[in-house]
Amino acid sequence: MKLKHIFYTAAAMAMLSFQACTLDEDTSGISNPDDFFRKFSECQSVVNGCYIPIKSIYTYTYMIATECVTDIAYCPSGTLDASLDISPAVPRMGSTVWRNGYLGVQRCNFAVNGIERAYKNEVISEEQYHQLLCEAKTLRAFFYWTLTCFFGNVPFYFDDVTDNEVLSRIQVLPRMDANETRNKVIEDLQSIAPLAAQTRTYDNEANRLGASCAYMLIAKMAMWNKQWDVALDALEQIETIYGPLSQYDYAENILFRNKNTPESIMEIQHTYTQGALTYTSNVACICQPYPRAANSAVYDGVEIPELGDQATVWSAMRPNVYFSQGLQSKMGKDIRAKYNMAWGYEDKTFNSTNTRPWCGPKFWCPNMQASNDGNNYKVFRYADAVLMAAECYCALLDKDKAMEYLNKVKRRAGIAEYTRFRTYPLLLNEIRVRWFKRVTQTLLYLPHFLSWVVIGATAYAMFATNSGVINTLIANAGKSPIPFLQEDAWWLFSYILIGIWQTMGWGTIIYLAAITNVNSELYEAAKVDGANRWQQCLHVTLPCIRSTIVVMLIMQL
Repeated sequence: MKLKHIFYTAAAMAMLSFQACTLDEDTSGISNPDDFFRKFSECQSVVNGCYIPIKSIYTYTYMIATECVTDIAYCPSGTLDASLDISPAVPRMGSTVWRNGYLGVQRCNFAVNGIERAYKNEVISEEQYHQLLCEAKTLRAFFYWTLTCFFGNVPFYFDDVTDNEVLSRIQVLPRMDANETRNKVIEDLQSIAPLAAQTRTYDNEANRLGASCAYMLIAKMAMWNKQWDVALDALEQIETIYGPLSQYDYAENILFRNKNTPESIMEIQHTYTQGALTYTSNVACICQPYPRAANSAVYDGVEIPELGDQATVWSAMRPNVYFSQGLQSKMGKDIRAKYNMAWGYEDKTFNSTNTRPWCGPKFWCPNMQASNDGNNYKVFRYADAVLMAAECYCALLDKDKAMEYLNKVKRRAGIAEYTRFRTYPLLLNEIRVRWFKRVTQTLLYLPHFLSWVVIGATAYAMFATNSGVINTLIANAGKSPIPFLQEDAWWLFSYILIGIWQTMGWGTIIYLAAITNVNSELYEAAKVDGANRWQQCLHVTLPCIRSTIVVMLIMQL
């Protein structure tokens, strides 16, 4: 019996001894911010965290704040953001953008600092270093681009918040000029973008951001700052990476439901799997036909099976009349119209689209469950870069290159190309001979800014019988001088001609301004119907500027 107790006692002491050993834990696998970046996967996981604040920004309220207060769309939503019930004290969606924008900046600064430290410690290769650093800096640039677009001047810093001293300094930073902020970010991206792999986002592992998105952000911010040459340099790099626009099918690359398409430069990633992990937003809730009949797939009176009967739809965003009947009318040739707008579904017309359509299939989320929009949001596409290049060339008054890039987009859209500009500065640019252009401008505009006394003296010098310029030329030709200022018939002719010359400059300015406002789609439609230039002038230009002609006539009475 004693041996039995001795055995139990020895066993208990052995167990206690064993348990004591397990309390001395191995903490070598536990990381802290100072030693976290010990391998590539840890560096990449930190960069992954930089994407998360973007998802909190890109919601339906952001769509309302950025698209539904423009001249192309409107949303009758009852939300306070939609009704513009906002102020500096109550910023509403602005508060979300600010908070998540700077959360993203903070995470990116931490990532950049850690990646640089990891490379110095030789735990990642040079290729991995350039890849990760470009991705982190591109994300940081995206947050600053969003902040400066939304708020203008904002506080700026690249510091990693490592202690309370740094935090205290950053907390009291004043707002820096937006142009200066963008210049700092442009310089930062220019230092890393050429070193990263020059690939499309589509070709990157897991569609991660890289050099192409960095170039896009350089161009976006440079254009904000009117640095057209800087923007063009970046856009040329994108063109080199992506190649001809014509190789990308429009329908395949435009639909939000088609995720991570070859033309995309940046997409907001979403995933929805019923009963599993979800990363969704809710933009489609205001982009689908409204209302949906209860327990059915009937939207605004028309059944749309692809949208299902479980979707939550709210008061929807709608293109306005200018966009839907002018820029992309349903009777036009523009293939983009049927994706951007929906007047009906298949052969049935919606109940509420007499004057304005709903947003089109581009934005719809098939079989959406409640408000879980699992589409990817295409923030930047290659077509955007092509149009940006056209705008830059236009700003630099290079009309040929501007039309070249603009027509690349128009060709893919299936609409007539521009063959000439119709705005006044570029109309003058049609005159290739520089000295003739200057003489033409001077002859047209100068009389308007001269007094009648000077006009009279100039007319006398031109038409005088004995010493006038015209009669001197006539006499040199061996003909008799013409009494322009003495005989009634010739005087009437001279007086009318002088009056036309004196008022032509002002009239030219007014009429050219009016012609500039004529919708170019009307010219394109007339051209498709076979109208020549004279017929376009007679049936498009003159009717569109009729009110201007009437006003100018009344002013001359």
